[in-house]
Amino acid sequence: MDNRDILKKLVIILFITESGSQLFYKELGFIFIPLFLVFSFLLFYRENKFCVDRYNWLVMCFIVLWNLINNYLIHGNVGTNLVFSMVLTAVASFFTISSFDFYEFREKLLKYLSVLSLLSIVIQLWHDIFGISIGMPSEDTFLSFYIFNTDWGENRLASIFWEPGMYQIVLFFTLCLFTDEFKDLKNWKFIFKKFGILFLALIYTKSTMAYLCFFALLGYIYIRYNTDKTKIYLMPLYVGVIAVAALFLWQTDAIQKKLSQRDSEIGSTSYYIRLNDNISLLTMSMERPFVGYGVDTPEYEQRNRSLDNLSASNGWLFASATNGVIYLLIVLSVLYKGIKRLPNPISHWLILFVLIITQCNEYMICMPYLFMYILRYNQEEEYEVYYSNSDI
Repeated sequence: MDNRDILKKLVIILFITESGSQLFYKELGFIFIPLFLVFSFLLFYRENKFCVDRYNWLVMCFIVLWNLINNYLIHGNVGTNLVFSMVLTAVASFFTISSFDFYEFREKLLKYLSVLSLLSIVIQLWHDIFGISIGMPSEDTFLSFYIFNTDWGENRLASIFWEPGMYQIVLFFTLCLFTDEFKDLKNWKFIFKKFGILFLALIYTKSTMAYLCFFALLGYIYIRYNTDKTKIYLMPLYVGVIAVAALFLWQTDAIQKKLSQRDSEIGSTSYYIRLNDNISLLTMSMERPFVGYGVDTPEYEQRNRSLDNLSASNGWLFASATNGVIYLLIVLSVLYKGIKRLPNPISHWLILFVLIITQCNEYMICMPYLFMYILRYNQEEEYEVYYSNSDI
């Protein structure tokens, strides 16, 4: 193994940890974000010598300059280092994506995320069944073996991330890179062998949003690619399979607990907090559609309090409330353009829908996983195929 391979593995690992881990991003980000930037730059320089597609430079400069100009020049008073962290993460992600071939990147990402997920499942089961005390307290949780966030509650899997909702976003954004490989459900042995650990981890997060999006993806793949549409008499059977799966999903604890929260009179439940977050962020976005309120500015905090916005949990609306609706629309358009570049994907609109929905419960969108779709990979001409008759 040469230094180049070691550097690539290290960058992929940091790419995962800086996508919202409790320890390496939230608590020690001031150390690991700069490390991610340095190592990704070294890889970028070794692989490209700054010879990068102009498209990547334009996208990166847009995101970085908009965040810096809007928050530091226009609003002029940012209360935290969040903007700076977002910018450094964006630049490090630019270096990373620009250094990898698409297929190499997604295979390495899947490999290390699968290893992490397997370890996370084992440690979480140990914690949930037998209890575990090896580790350290961390804010409002406990990090088993000093890394894994096992004390989230309700026996939910969060892995190394700050909550299960953050983990399921990373899982979904990774899985959607491989839609060309699990379209044919007849190859279920290959699919489960390659993606089974991620599927199990997704289920173990017990995230309502994860269940709904997972069902939407599998349901579409089953109907669109795995049914014989020439045999009309089999349609009742296909509908029956979907209905049974939907009923099973409806009866899961994750769905039923969210429904019970909706009928609860207590306003501090997760349902009410997220509902109020969405309404508040949407209100702020409409009030200032061009430049928003800025990230963590005094104006933003004051308006937050007046609207009882407790957690700003919708990442897309948080982006529009802080940086403006125009900024969000441009990011979404670039995201859709990136989805269309995927090799032989399923419906572009469905993937866009799934990626948007999964991010609706977390406030950060400027994470490394977003750049897997909005930037072009190194030597992209080897895989970039546009299908004029593909599903839209």
